[in-house]
Amino acid sequence: MPNITDNEYVLGDPVGIENTFTPAPGSATAEVRKPNGTVINPATTNAGGGRFTATVPSTDQQGIWWYSFIANTGAVDTGSFYVGPRRSQTGATSDLLGDAALINLEEGREFVFNSPLDSHADDRLERRINEISAAVSAYTRREWKPTVTGQTRQFWYDGRGYLSLAPWDPSTITTITMYTNLPTASQVVLQNGTTLQQAEWYGHRHPILGTYQWLTMPTTYGSCQVNILGDWGIGTIPEDVKLAVKVALRNSMENPVGYQSSTAGPYQYSEAGVVEEAGRTGGNLPPEARALLTPYKRAGSRLAA
Repeated sequence: MPNITDNEYVLGDPVGIENTFTPAPGSATAEVRKPNGTVINPATTNAGGGRFTATVPSTDQQGIWWYSFIANTGAVDTGSFYVGPRRSQTGATSDLLGDAALINLEEGREFVFNSPLDSHADDRLERRINEISAAVSAYTRREWKPTVTGQTRQFWYDGRGYLSLAPWDPSTITTITMYTNLPTASQVVLQNGTTLQQAEWYGHRHPILGTYQWLTMPTTYGSCQVNILGDWGIGTIPEDVKLAVKVALRNSMENPVGYQSSTAGPYQYSEAGVVEEAGRTGGNLPPEARALLTPYKRAGSRLAA
């Protein structure tokens, strides 16, 4: 099969391709198909021992490029490489990173590749940072990012005095309006005396039980809809939450299958699993990442729905 040291490139880069045939033919040609289907035939060099090389002088299209080496004996071998968009070497430009990403591209590069300037896998890093950030938000039931201002959100209140805001996190509450399921004349706008309360198990963020939030509300004889106008999203990401994302990112790059068990010849081996309450698992987040996130995980409460 073809042998390429690194099969991800950026627009404009020259790309070297090669293949080794066994047994060695007398000659071989190269055929390269661009993402739009255009075919080019770069010159080949016989490096000896059945090894042939060629260079695509400039990659002018983003996407997957396919190539073949065709020997004069009739043997054919194929391969591919990916060309992504060109970015600044400092990561200032991110084409794929979403606004809910919990780390930036340089942080991901440095943790996975030990260099914030190593841009060879930026597309994969960005896609996985987006996916892992979404998984972290779902696992913790917290609204880390993005932040939004002046937005009204609707909740259903059961009248018992406490309103859960999960999975959202308000940074500022401007107005709380009760009975918004009724005509305007029946609605009640809360002013003083109603504040956002941050409650933590035993007075601190518990490493196993997590944390929870509620909003103290006037008790009512029935349930009603509540509209809350405010600013939303935590915005500032704690360093241990960032570390959890980095750990999951490195795990996904080094072990993309996410196996728990595997077979090598006659031997089978498995990784130690973490048993969690049904419905509260972290999907493909590795145990080390989940351990870092558990103190931030919004726990259920008898007082907060």
